[in-house]
Amino acid sequence: AERCGLYRGLQPGPDGDVGVVVVPRAGESADGERASDLVFLAEACPGDVASISSTKIREALKAKNTAYVSMAISEIAAKFVMSPTPEQYQLFQDDLDRLRQEL
Repeated sequence: AERCGLYRGLQPGPDGDVGVVVVPRAGESADGERASDLVFLAEACPGDVASISSTKIREALKAKNTAYVSMAISEIAAKFVMSPTPEQYQLFQDDLDRLRQEL
């Protein structure tokens, strides 16, 4: 979270402010909440959930590892991201194309 600058908050979105919830990894020393910057702190997740990271999800998406992506973000979200229906693709084409370019 520190390396990614999450404790500084996120840039406002097109519709206004965007908040962030930092979920520290087990054993990680977390900075405090800063409600004025919309930065909130959750408790660390126990067990296998704590090992999930955005880097691992991106790697699994690149490798087309449906099982890992489904476990990390839910089966329905994995299906949407990895193999959207034609209707979903039409509605979210810009977002899905951007995701594919970034992978």
